[in-house]
Amino acid sequence: MSTTTSIGGITLLFLLMIRWYRSVRSRSSIPYPPGPPGDFVLGNLRQMPTSYQWLTFADWGRKYGPLTYLNIVGKPFLVINTQKAAVDLLEKKASIYSDRPRMMMIELTGFDEGTGFVRMGPAHRKHRKFLTQSLHPRVVERDYVPLQERITRKFAQLLLDTPDKFVDHFHRAAGEAVQVITYGEFSDGQVDFVDLGRENVGNLGPIISGYLVDFLPWLAYLPEWVPGTGFKQEVKRIKAVLQEAQWTPYNMVKSKVAAGTASSSFVRSALEASTPDNLDEGIISSAANTLFGAGSETISMTLCTFILAMLLYPDVQARARAEIDRVIEEDRLPTFASKDTTPYLNAVILETLRWHPSVPNGIPHRVVQDDVYEGRLIPAGTTVFVNAWGILHDENHFPDPMTFNPDRFLHPKGSSEQNGEGQNKSDAIIDPWDVAFGYGRRICVGIPVARSGLWLAMATILACFDIRPKIDPKTMKPILPEARWTGNSTSAPMPFVCDIIPRSRAHAERIRETVAEDVRAMKV
Repeated sequence: MSTTTSIGGITLLFLLMIRWYRSVRSRSSIPYPPGPPGDFVLGNLRQMPTSYQWLTFADWGRKYGPLTYLNIVGKPFLVINTQKAAVDLLEKKASIYSDRPRMMMIELTGFDEGTGFVRMGPAHRKHRKFLTQSLHPRVVERDYVPLQERITRKFAQLLLDTPDKFVDHFHRAAGEAVQVITYGEFSDGQVDFVDLGRENVGNLGPIISGYLVDFLPWLAYLPEWVPGTGFKQEVKRIKAVLQEAQWTPYNMVKSKVAAGTASSSFVRSALEASTPDNLDEGIISSAANTLFGAGSETISMTLCTFILAMLLYPDVQARARAEIDRVIEEDRLPTFASKDTTPYLNAVILETLRWHPSVPNGIPHRVVQDDVYEGRLIPAGTTVFVNAWGILHDENHFPDPMTFNPDRFLHPKGSSEQNGEGQNKSDAIIDPWDVAFGYGRRICVGIPVARSGLWLAMATILACFDIRPKIDPKTMKPILPEARWTGNSTSAPMPFVCDIIPRSRAHAERIRETVAEDVRAMKV
């Protein structure tokens, strides 16, 4: 019996070896996508930039085509540089391209439990279920747009009082709106998590850009006194901020729900939809933290880009303002009900998202099984980057891509007015909302909040203020900044100065009167 068992085991092992050999032989006969040559052992580690990655990725795209393949210390990486390839892989094959890679700094700090980084599986499905139910476009327009309108008017008054602090005001307005959507309103008015949320999200950008431990995971297991482990102190600091940002507001809302005093919010809805048997506080609290942090940061960074564009392109500013003046009654501030009557402003929003997306590389995906695309092998476990910036600056779709030109979005996709006679439909213009906010099962579920928040802020600024260059007191010439950006995975304009001036005394008074009316209405 033992001899028979041994023979059977040897036979099975032999058959498995044959199968493995055939698989490897077949797999090795399919070439990888092209990419830059690497070093022995390290592969492409030295070529992988740690800042402004999208620029290098775009250069590779021009040289190697839609896909660029890298090997970094034995790990496969893929950069997608065209919209067609992104849709073909991440949307049409979403079942195998929707996982997240293991990123050591994300894991060590605890961000891997958030909606944006949680791995495929039951937890990810629960995250998206909670968020999609609460952020459906109809729900946003019914429950949250009135709130966004009120906070936008309050923001306009801040801009009126201290215009030089416009960046802080953008963060404040976006953060306050998303805080109320996520956690509700607190009657005492003293609860404010905006600064905490901003610090938490600010920690995330450098982490996504990559630490050495992400490429050499064994560094995580070395003691702190060993050279090269300085990241461990950062891990402690970042993790403490994340824990506070995730649990403090959640626990406050949970207490109010139990007491029956909680206002409408994402957390309240998620708690009320749960039973004691299926309540998962970790998922609800981390989904809320993701919504609060990512939502406010994306809107505020995009508004900074908008101000820079209006400063550098005054003709665009004047044209958008003229449209607002035509459709908004003189004695009131903009409301979201007017959105469909402002095609040029809507094009300005699209061009702002295209000109510089706030997350230029997106968040990386991971393919869970071998795949072949256009005759090229993409092996299981490959980390996949989508170069959103590169796609939105593809000259085949966006001629003169470095220029801020909303007119490119005013004609039907693929029309002769936009693309010229005889061009293929594949050269049609791309909707930046389809690129800047992710793909497939990882698309950002907060898009409806961003759409209304951006339109309200931009319409209100244009309706009430002029954006002008500051004048250099020495030369008496206007100070025009360059269009330069920060280089992390989340990117905004480099600090710049400008004058944001009320268009008239009447416009200033209208802002103050409207905010005063809002305050009186809330006291009733």
